[in-house]
Amino acid sequence: MFFATGWANGGEAAWADFLDKHCHQPSDDMSQAFDWQAGARFAEANYRVTRAMADSDTPPQWYQGDFFGDLFAPRALKARAVKSMK
Repeated sequence: MFFATGWANGGEAAWADFLDKHCHQPSDDMSQAFDWQAGARFAEANYRVTRAMADSDTPPQWYQGDFFGDLFAPRALKARAVKSMK
C-alpha cells in the first residue's frame, strides 16, 4: 500500500520537483523544509487505514495480473483492476 499526498495546490509540481532533483540524491537530507505537523497527520492516516485493513475480517486483495500477487499469493482471490483516474 502506498499513500501519496494530493495533486491540488501545487502538490503535483512539488512531488515531481522532489523526485527529479532530490529523491535518492545527496540533497535528499534533513536540511529541506518539512512540515512536521502535516507529516504527523499523514503518518496517523496511514496507520489508521493500515490498522483497519489488518483488523478486517477479509484480507486485502492483489489486483488480477499483479506481479507480486501472482508470485506471493497465486491462489488467493484477486480484485479486478480499475482504470486510472488520471
